[in-house]
Amino acid sequence: MERCCAALFRSQLFVQNADKVRYELIDIAKTVHLLCARTARLMRGEKELVAVNCLHIIYWLLFLDGQTELETLRKIRKTKCIPTMVNVLWRRARGDTDLQFVTLELMFEVCRSERLGEEDLGTQNRCCVVS
Repeated sequence: MERCCAALFRSQLFVQNADKVRYELIDIAKTVHLLCARTARLMRGEKELVAVNCLHIIYWLLFLDGQTELETLRKIRKTKCIPTMVNVLWRRARGDTDLQFVTLELMFEVCRSERLGEEDLGTQNRCCVVS
């Protein structure tokens, strides 16, 4: 997986359009998550697996890019993707340790780059927030 990601990052398409590709990856991750949430009862078996695998690949790409490009991590925060990742950890990734692992690694990188607040996590109105 890492070699494939490295090949993508070295590709002319990525090098010439890095910012756009990063935003598109983040947007695709959010879209896939929303589709999963809206169609959870309808998506069973193979279709759900495809969506989870898609998230897994996109999170790996963002994680590996974020290790060398701080701007990727800033874009994740700027586009308010953190609540989506929290939701993936709580709902989508149950039983999928690979998706949990990459989601946690990506969140760790984002947290390492900048301190996150309640608004970043999308928890400002929830009773479970510890002050």
